[in-house]
Amino acid sequence: GQILRPQDALRDRDYGTWAGTGLQALDPVQQHAFLTDATFASPEGESFAAAYHRTALWLDDISQTLPAAVVLARPAVVRNLLLRVLYQGEGAVGLAHAARVDVPPLSYSLISCHAGQWRLGLLGVPAEGA
Repeated sequence: GQILRPQDALRDRDYGTWAGTGLQALDPVQQHAFLTDATFASPEGESFAAAYHRTALWLDDISQTLPAAVVLARPAVVRNLLLRVLYQGEGAVGLAHAARVDVPPLSYSLISCHAGQWRLGLLGVPAEGA
């Protein structure tokens, strides 16, 4: 049977004290750091690099333990999973990589693993009725 298991590793990025704040409310230096430095974290928050690494480790782990999985996650988390697939083995993934992948809300993507190699099958397909 199917089992629904929440995965802490697939939570959205923690924006700390900036949660709910628009970029326009930040000063230009903070905006620049947030948009260009993958290691920058808002106060009490998490950097893009840390959130990506957490997600990538989860994907690496399931390829060793699960034959298949369906993941329901926020678009930024799905984007991180896709970045791991697209740039596996290429070193550090940064904000420039993330800017190249859009995952619309209420869409689905398909990735598969064969012989230890991840592949992208579908990207951002609109869900029925969305």
